[in-house]
Amino acid sequence: MDLFPFATMTDYTKIKRIADRDILEKKENKEIFQEILEYLNPEMILVFGNSNFKYFSERFLNSQDKISGFPFKAEKGSCTVWKTNYLNRKLIGLSVNLGNPRGFDKAGLRDLGKKLI
Repeated sequence: MDLFPFATMTDYTKIKRIADRDILEKKENKEIFQEILEYLNPEMILVFGNSNFKYFSERFLNSQDKISGFPFKAEKGSCTVWKTNYLNRKLIGLSVNLGNPRGFDKAGLRDLGKKLI
């Protein structure tokens, strides 16, 4: 499930203001997102990318939610991993965008996946 289901291969900062105003900041959209999560009932939620995790945290998490972060380093590839809970589910944020995992090879991504489970 993509919180912002539009192609963002170009610079997201060009459309950020519009996305915030028309999609991400509307209370009813947050409620719809929560209803979809309840329906899909995922075991965990993954948020890819440093900026995406920051935006998600600002809009969906409470200030008292505890977020633990730690570095992950493979032979080829490294990132920061954040863990917390959201709506009684594991929420994991990765500083790397897995659509374009710079620096990672297949073995590094496999190791990262094992670490997250």
